[in-house]
Amino acid sequence: METPGWYPDPTNQLQLRHWDGANWTEETRALPGPRGEPVTAIDEESVAPSADANVPSTSPRTVLAWAVLLGGLMVAGGTLLAWLTATTGILSIGRNAFQLGANQSLTFDGPVVLLLGLVIMAMGVARLTNTAMPRFVQSSPLVAGLAAAVVLGLEYSSLHDWVNQVSGAYATASIGTGYWICCAGALITVFAGLSSRRKPA
Repeated sequence: METPGWYPDPTNQLQLRHWDGANWTEETRALPGPRGEPVTAIDEESVAPSADANVPSTSPRTVLAWAVLLGGLMVAGGTLLAWLTATTGILSIGRNAFQLGANQSLTFDGPVVLLLGLVIMAMGVARLTNTAMPRFVQSSPLVAGLAAAVVLGLEYSSLHDWVNQVSGAYATASIGTGYWICCAGALITVFAGLSSRRKPA
């Protein structure tokens, strides 16, 4: 390249630099556009960061956080639905987790499961908002999910006995939907807690 003129800048492909026949000069120009207009240089740093700025995160960590929140909602909400149902003729009666004792008094298992569900929900919200948590607190969804599963497992025997006592010639009893929703929520929470322990924090 001995002829003086404007050539693509070897240090910046977005502009032209003048060659004087022996050396590159300090003179530069913008590249011409399709019709001869100069092309405005693009600031790559100002464009690249905004490409994914408004794209919602769908990382495995976010999905697991939503799973924890859903599990907690199911555990807590299930305590307010029927754990026991009895039907006789056209009459159907349901008892939730707070109406299982004598004279529909508050029982121990209902409040415990509700409290565990609220704890799990709080941990799900904390993970979704990226709230800083100590390492041992990060494992609390798994622990709370296992605790809820144990309480529900112990309660199953009592519920099953009650169903056998009520069921007869004139009535049909069964374990209610609320109990099974609590069980499903506990399992979802345990699965999410185990999965999150395998992911990098």
